[in-house]
Amino acid sequence: MPWSNAPYTCENKPSHACGHPSRKKGEYMDSTRHPNSGWDAAADEAVGYDDWARRILNLFFVLNASKTPISTSHIIFDADLGYNSGNPDSDKRKFKRDRDELARFGVHVVEHKAEGATENEESSWVIDRTQTQAELGILTTDDADILLAALRDYAGQPGIPYRSALVHIIAKLDNEGAAAAGHTAASDAAAGGDPVFQALWAAFTLRKNAVFTYTDAQGATTKKRSVDIWGFFAQDECMYFVGFDHGREAARTFRVDRVRSVNKPGKAYAIPDDFNVTDYQFLPFDLADTQAVDASFTFPQGLPAAEIEAITHGRGSLGTGSAGERTWTIPARDLTAAASFALGHAGTGMRPLSPRGLVEAWNNQIAKVVAAHDRA
Repeated sequence: MPWSNAPYTCENKPSHACGHPSRKKGEYMDSTRHPNSGWDAAADEAVGYDDWARRILNLFFVLNASKTPISTSHIIFDADLGYNSGNPDSDKRKFKRDRDELARFGVHVVEHKAEGATENEESSWVIDRTQTQAELGILTTDDADILLAALRDYAGQPGIPYRSALVHIIAKLDNEGAAAAGHTAASDAAAGGDPVFQALWAAFTLRKNAVFTYTDAQGATTKKRSVDIWGFFAQDECMYFVGFDHGREAARTFRVDRVRSVNKPGKAYAIPDDFNVTDYQFLPFDLADTQAVDASFTFPQGLPAAEIEAITHGRGSLGTGSAGERTWTIPARDLTAAASFALGHAGTGMRPLSPRGLVEAWNNQIAKVVAAHDRA
């Protein structure tokens, strides 16, 4: 990655936080173009190039993995990005030079002003994806046919996330012909892809700690949540990930669509040998603030084990009753929701067993259905 030939104006001497070797104001950054600049190119490459390149890549990563524009102050006061030298004016100049460098490599960072914002309000920044993302016909006709078949097969499965994006791509492939779709499908997928999910997935596949901003179900936002991601799962057309939350010092589950932005991947980690993502998949009666109690259900003798596995997600404990029926016990926070869950699988022979509150909730819901039917 070459240096810019723009005049170098940083006035921090003799060694400064921007990562470049010390040079006098006005000297050029590329001695191969300006041999009389008076500095050692080898020393620059050894000392400054890595820090500069790391800062450029961090800036690109954070902007690319953010769902919302990022303010100037957020950028220049973030030491993890490579700024926050203690001199805001100098950091702003570095940020300007870094935007210019990214533009040279085809990544266009542009100013974003909210509608109705005044001239005095702080600027925020986003990647202009229209200018940045190339429109390349990278799929052959055969590739597009294979892709179409695979997408149709996957889109037919129940409960998958991002179904609308898949349907859009399939329509493109169907309506425009394989050759034309080869030109558009890849760019459509990139334009419609979720950069936050891509950044989280990259951290997971690299086994590097993910640092992100997160908004919880109550609307509270936490900056710099630090999590070692152990696995992903999809449920009710939402994508979740499970991992060790360093701030909470415990395993936690997060919804991908509640992550607002992602920083560069951090330290390496290992996934525990006994980790099983199915242990963290939600059931409808998990989501309540009340204390969990053990709820027990029965399945009729002879119900296939695979069907029981599909209902229980492999969670809780299975046993055998005195009459040979299968029993399933699992903690439940919402007994009404647990009764509704059992009613939804009543066709398999699933029934509530205990505690009394679960059985009463089951009977009450059946009574309401009967009463509604009688009124009809």
